[in-house]
Amino acid sequence: MNNKIKKIVIISMVIFIAIAGAVFGTYKYNMVQSYNNLINEANQYMDGGEYDKAIAVFNQSLSYKKDTNVERSITLAKRLKEVKVIYDNGIKQMSDKNYSEAIETFKKVTKEDSKIYDNAKKKIEECKKQFTALNIQKASNSAKNNKYEEANKYLDEVLKLDSNNAEVKKLKDAYDKKDKEEQDKIKAEQQEKQKEEAKKSSSGVTQQQACKIVERYVKHKGVKTIFEYDHDENRNGVNYYVIHAFDDMGDHIATSGWYYVDKKTGKAYEWDLVSDNFILLN
Repeated sequence: MNNKIKKIVIISMVIFIAIAGAVFGTYKYNMVQSYNNLINEANQYMDGGEYDKAIAVFNQSLSYKKDTNVERSITLAKRLKEVKVIYDNGIKQMSDKNYSEAIETFKKVTKEDSKIYDNAKKKIEECKKQFTALNIQKASNSAKNNKYEEANKYLDEVLKLDSNNAEVKKLKDAYDKKDKEEQDKIKAEQQEKQKEEAKKSSSGVTQQQACKIVERYVKHKGVKTIFEYDHDENRNGVNYYVIHAFDDMGDHIATSGWYYVDKKTGKAYEWDLVSDNFILLN
């Protein structure tokens, strides 16, 4: 009887151990399978550039087991996320036509993601082309208005990026030449004006011209106001024409003012009768 009981106990223990082993094996298999599924899922997110999701799933996998490779993947995902933010910011600056800023931003993209890195290099070249075209257009618009100095400032911005740009250098030389011609023209006009003024100053003005000068600058004249030469007068060594301004009322005249015009320079003054002072008109 005892042998029979012992045999039953042994068989029961064997069955229990077998079942326990099977259960443990199944549990372990499931754990490994879940871990592998999480790693695969995280890697898919990495490939798709969804780094926040990848980081979350990688962290979830660490609850199954510690793995230095997973920890390195999390660090890489964080860095790739930063690189993507930098790249996306450069794209925005580029779309806003802030090409200089975009170029500097794209230069910050590192090689962790070779695809983004290569794209950033291409974007830099695109920005340079767009920046050059934009500034050449601005320079052209300024040149059309004879603003050659302003035009060359736009071209100088291009040369900061591409100092060997032959087209821009040629334009800059052309604008420099036109700017010099424009300055020479202005200078010649100023000299001619100075000559005319000197000639006018040396020859002086006529009585009729003196009347016209006063009429031109008097603001309170009426419709019927007449400006008429009255006499010559010398004051403090200066010879003046004295111009009488009056309104012809038919049966009498109404004086509106007395004016003095320098015979030599054409400078006109209103005479303040009360203070006996001159008030400059022109």
